[in-house]
Amino acid sequence: MRQHVERTAARLEDELGEEQTSFIETCPRDWENLPHPDLPLVVTLDGAYVRSGNQTS
Repeated sequence: MRQHVERTAARLEDELGEEQTSFIETCPRDWENLPHPDLPLVVTLDGAYVRSGNQTS
């Protein structure tokens, strides 16, 4: 079982490709001009559910 998990993890890591520090390809001074996402904004972290602090519902 352990070897199977290790092989699967290695395959998934290889599929990710090169690690990127940012996916925004503009200068940081231009980031303020990017559009804001619509609400509700949902983010999952390791299976946890995190709500936006500004949501009313």
